[in-house]
Amino acid sequence: MRRTTRAAIAVCTALGAALAGGCAGSTPGGAATSTETMEPITITVSDLANEHHSTAVGLRAWADEVTARTGGKVRFEYFWSGSLAPGNEALDALGGGLAQLGGVIPDYFDQELPTAQWFTGLLGVLSPASPHGFLQGSLAADEFFKQPAVEAEFAEHNLKVVSAAVTEPYSLLCTKPSETLAQTTGLRARTAGATRNAELAALGLTAVNLPPDDVYDGMQRGVIDCTVAAKSLMSTYGLWEVAPYFTPVGITPALRVNAMNLDVWNALPPDVQKVMMDAVPTYIAGIVRAELDAYAKLFGPDGPAAKVHLQNPAELGEHVRRAQAERLTGLAAHAPATIADPADEVRRFRESAAAWLAVVLDDMGVPEPRLDTPEAIRASFVEGAAFDLDRWVELVRAKRGGS
Repeated sequence: MRRTTRAAIAVCTALGAALAGGCAGSTPGGAATSTETMEPITITVSDLANEHHSTAVGLRAWADEVTARTGGKVRFEYFWSGSLAPGNEALDALGGGLAQLGGVIPDYFDQELPTAQWFTGLLGVLSPASPHGFLQGSLAADEFFKQPAVEAEFAEHNLKVVSAAVTEPYSLLCTKPSETLAQTTGLRARTAGATRNAELAALGLTAVNLPPDDVYDGMQRGVIDCTVAAKSLMSTYGLWEVAPYFTPVGITPALRVNAMNLDVWNALPPDVQKVMMDAVPTYIAGIVRAELDAYAKLFGPDGPAAKVHLQNPAELGEHVRRAQAERLTGLAAHAPATIADPADEVRRFRESAAAWLAVVLDDMGVPEPRLDTPEAIRASFVEGAAFDLDRWVELVRAKRGGS
């Protein structure tokens, strides 16, 4: 198992005395066995997102529930915008104890987390509608990342998977008209990780790796012509100001895993661990609520996106779907050795995603909206804010067996 000296220092100073009566590595006999017997603790959270991003909103909603359900025994201190460690250093920062909890983006760690990165290729099967794809994909991803093989991969980096979530399908935002293949061919587009490169190539785009903080300036200076991202990121960084051509082409969404330092996790009482796992639907719902509210404001009549050119995704979307289908066809043959039966894993993910989609379609009676014209797409963005996420959380908890 990979550890650093920073782990022992940080876990000991921040949590050891409260949870285990000493440093990480002390005998477990002194550890608290329940919320009642544990001393109050504060868990340090490091995240790439800024505090206003939807993932930060979801993480705080999850943490607030954990704090409430532990009677204030477990609290959280946040460090946003990569202020403790940038996203591409999250494995070492969390596993080494610089922070105890934070987001890990598998796209950044294709060598260190091959199983997690392979899984990202499955996300092209999700519904393109909001919030349908968000919700089904996040729950199916959370199930996948709680499997022994995946947990073992994270444990090699001294991490425990607490939750997983996906973004919405990515859209294309450009500084110039970009509705057809003839228009996008030759343009340079920012992306993160190699998962979407085949989809960008299918659109004639050249992939450029840039951190989120550099995208606005990169577009303004002509370093890139486009970015591939979720609408929330476009809004958070004000990209509409420099790139008014928006096409929701349904590019494969990103995956985010919240991971905890394994020493810290193992020192938590079992009932606290259960509270954290039971609160996962609240985390997902928090993200989605922030996203849906932002969409309604963005694409409403007075929103900043009202001045954006919402382009018809029909032509480009077809090229994207073909690229996704080709990747899915070859996914099982390119699975890492950690996946014993890749074809079965693909089948099980499809079934899981379908089952969680049925909660929205059947249990809640919310059909997928039409997404075949710019007008229908804009309407779906505005009307999505009415989705009853409290009811969704209740249904999911009942099906998962949580409290």
